Amino acid sequence: MRKFGRYSLLLLLLMISNLLQAQLQNNQWRFGFGASIDFNTTPPSFPSGAALPSILPPLITGTQIEGTASIADKNTGALLFYTDGVTVWNALNQPMPNGANLGGSDVLSSYMAAVIVPIPGTCNKYYVFCQDDFEEGTDGITYSVVDMSLDNGLGDIVPGQKTIPLYDNNETELLMAYPKSTGDGYWLISNGSDATNPTLAAFED
Repeated sequence: MRKFGRYSLLLLLLMISNLLQAQLQNNQWRFGFGASIDFNTTPPSFPSGAALPSILPPLITGTQIEGTASIADKNTGALLFYTDGVTVWNALNQPMPNGANLGGSDVLSSYMAAVIVPIPGTCNKYYVFCQDDFEEGTDGITYSVVDMSLDNGLGDIVPGQKTIPLYDNNETELLMAYPKSTGDGYWLISNGSDATNPTLAAFED
């Protein structure tokens, strides 16, 4: 990963627009309190059994689960896994064996808690980027690697590649990914570390 520099608000708006374009790897959504949408069907369907949330009342996150991320097979649209930035669950809605304590918000929720992107040059590995919440603010952005060949094809966090610190961004909860124009990787976008001088920071993979 390498830090790239400053980006304008226009770039950020273009990024959001492009991420809304249909791709099979984005066809499965898991969010909120067990909510699910499957866009492989017409009209979309609503599978049951999603494991969210990972934090229950009386903690504050019991009433506000904000950021989540899901990833599906790019060819079939079948669910692979999803996360709230704290725990990662497999397609059977079970926590991956090494899938807890990912570095995201475990006290208060983060509105952009996690981003999942395929690792360039691989067919079954994914980066899971997690963003701590502003109120707790101890971990900033961290990342872990999921290998879908582990745990009999259900996937797991690779030992030794979990909760790796990436960037301290003053925990303002901004975290997005944008495909590179060359089609061979992604930009990870967050805010700059100096809250008094608003900038964006970008990392290339």
